[in-house]
Amino acid sequence: MKLVCSQCQQAVQIDDAKVPAGTFKVKCPKCSNVITAQKAAPSSSAAENITAAVVESPVSDASSSEGDVPLATQAFVKKEIAAMKNEILAAMASLFGGDTKWREAGASPEADMDDPLSKKALICSGEDSQIDFISSVLRRLGYALDVARGATEAIKKMDAGSFNLVITCSSLPDDAEAGTKIIGKLNGQKPAMRRQTFIIVVSPTLKNGDSNAAFFQGANLTVNANELKNLETLIREGQRHFQQIYSVFSRVLAEKERSE
Repeated sequence: MKLVCSQCQQAVQIDDAKVPAGTFKVKCPKCSNVITAQKAAPSSSAAENITAAVVESPVSDASSSEGDVPLATQAFVKKEIAAMKNEILAAMASLFGGDTKWREAGASPEADMDDPLSKKALICSGEDSQIDFISSVLRRLGYALDVARGATEAIKKMDAGSFNLVITCSSLPDDAEAGTKIIGKLNGQKPAMRRQTFIIVVSPTLKNGDSNAAFFQGANLTVNANELKNLETLIREGQRHFQQIYSVFSRVLAEKERSE
């Protein structure tokens, strides 16, 4: 008797003498699916001895959570989601990798970064000159601005409304942990809301675009306070990475929801 697996089209030859009466099952040697077949009635036509195979779920004692979804469809969806997850990992490796080098002043920003990620920014700083310079950069990028001169004031403003970009500087006069309090407040938001905020930390002890330091501080970008001349370029570059990561994340999330 010859069986044909309708899943992978593998032909399975069984000795007629070993074929049991009635319905029986055979595991496909190629794709491991179960082939359900029935011994053909005696016939002079050899073609009638070729039994069509019915493919069931893979051999397993556990019930399938995918229900009646065809195995080919299940495999395709899982493959696509896995590919997208790999894209996320690659993008995150690019952003957080130790060899990441940010462009310094004079580099040409990408054309697709002419529009900022959002339009409302909060500057947290205690120095007038620092506030003035950062404000001029953010205005060029199209942001509406608000200023907080301490952690307490910043948290009140964040309670009153959301911001798409927050810059916290080590010059805040409240206390040495002012920046940590502000970032802690932002990172305490629901994930969907947190992803809408681009956080920048400015300090004389940090390197420009130090992705590892930004990660451990819960921020998106670090800027050296003595090199603010690079701020506009760094923001554009940082936001471009930010957009790349979350555009892939959103695609994976949408695919996951559709597959459930």
